[in-house]
Amino acid sequence: MRRWSSMLMALCLAGVIVAPAGAVDVGEYLSITGFVDNHIRYINNISTREEAGGGDLTLDDDEEFSARTRGRIFFHLKPNIFSEAVFGFEFDQGWGDNGSGGGFDLGNDNNAFELKHLYVDLKIPSTPIRMQVGGFAVDATTLKRCIVFCDDGGGVAVHGNWSPNFSTYSWFIIAEEEFIEDGPDTLGEDFTAGTTFRFKPANGIDIHLLGAYYNIDGSSIGPGSDSSSLMVGSCSGSRDGGDAANLHCFARDQRYYFGVDAQFKFGGLALSPSFIYLGGTRDIVGGGEADLRAFLLDVRGEYSVGPLSIEGRFVYIPGNKAEDDLADGSDLHFWQNISVTTVHRSVQWFELMGFNFDTSSAEIFGSNNSRAMQSAATFDQFGLIHPAVKIDYQVAKPLTVTAAVGAFLSAEETGAPARFGGAVPNTYNWTGNDNYLGTEFDAWLTYEWFKGTTVNLWFAYAAIGDAHDLCAPGTGGTTGVACNVLEAKDQVGFGARMLYRF
Repeated sequence: MRRWSSMLMALCLAGVIVAPAGAVDVGEYLSITGFVDNHIRYINNISTREEAGGGDLTLDDDEEFSARTRGRIFFHLKPNIFSEAVFGFEFDQGWGDNGSGGGFDLGNDNNAFELKHLYVDLKIPSTPIRMQVGGFAVDATTLKRCIVFCDDGGGVAVHGNWSPNFSTYSWFIIAEEEFIEDGPDTLGEDFTAGTTFRFKPANGIDIHLLGAYYNIDGSSIGPGSDSSSLMVGSCSGSRDGGDAANLHCFARDQRYYFGVDAQFKFGGLALSPSFIYLGGTRDIVGGGEADLRAFLLDVRGEYSVGPLSIEGRFVYIPGNKAEDDLADGSDLHFWQNISVTTVHRSVQWFELMGFNFDTSSAEIFGSNNSRAMQSAATFDQFGLIHPAVKIDYQVAKPLTVTAAVGAFLSAEETGAPARFGGAVPNTYNWTGNDNYLGTEFDAWLTYEWFKGTTVNLWFAYAAIGDAHDLCAPGTGGTTGVACNVLEAKDQVGFGARMLYRF
């Protein structure tokens, strides 16, 4: 009897592991969800490789034909109605050399196992409070995701459902901690805390108020240049002084975020305005302090009638002028997120200048570069102006045709930034004559193959603007020599994606 019991338990466990589409439930104890995402694409003038000038759109003989497979699987353990444990894993592989450092090359198995989430979700009995403890995903603005803070982190989050029309979401996330106060100055105390107050005064109306704080004490040369603590330009100084040519590096940021994220729905019409203000101070390497004075405005409207949907978007982010010395205590007006993973949703519709389907391949200029609007939602220090329109038409129940067009402009004219002093890198040596970054046209087909499986085909063309034009090495910029203009070239890309959810 014991033998047959053991075999039966093994068969049940195997059935849970290999079951296909849909979450697998074993009573109230276990469910398994996830996805497998395959994407293959071609893009020219990618401008990510060093041999392409390290981010130079005036060169168009660089191209990338690559593919990637990303999978995530989540185990939800629910022993009772008050608690849940979540284990999340990610597997990420490239096909051939697309900058991922390996993957599904011929005969090349490798370690691709990543721990993504590991936390407990607890509801405090007899209260409206639920909390998460461990490593989990944070999203500060759920009406318009990923415009301020949406990333994985370790800490505590508290949900309070106080009434049907009012709830709160609070977080405290630890990014880095320095344990030895007087020891080697290689770590800092990096953390963020905040609360979103969510009101629903009437049906179809949602208003969320955000307040957040982000302290970045950084490493020995200031925080890394990722999407959470974007530095403008390179940084090779030290927190105690050092290289005078890199005084734009910073030793500490104290950032404050305040704003509103709202949504109004009236029949087939929806309006979604968001305004987030960024204030605070920055301690500059080598001494001095600068004030953070920036904001993000993202307004979207959508109208749907039958199979047709028309959506518009306008984004405005201020910036600094090229001649502003960002190390002399001038106000910093360019936007900086707390942390936005992969893609800032304000430029989401566009495959070349933003991200739409392709969330796993390298964007132009490379990940987290100060010129990559996909990560930062601003073009270097110069800000962003972005109007766009998207049209969806459902040809048949499983097939939707979509087209989008959007213009990209910097709020200030691009030019050789004063922050580099007399040694402006060629790829940052803009002519300073324009703020027009370009216009992108995208079209794609979306086919719901069957439940849980979606196939996308896309094509994108970007007419690159004069704001990307560069002065040839040794000319223009701060050298006092007339600029020999190198014109930026257009971009084109296409790809296919199959997303399988279970």
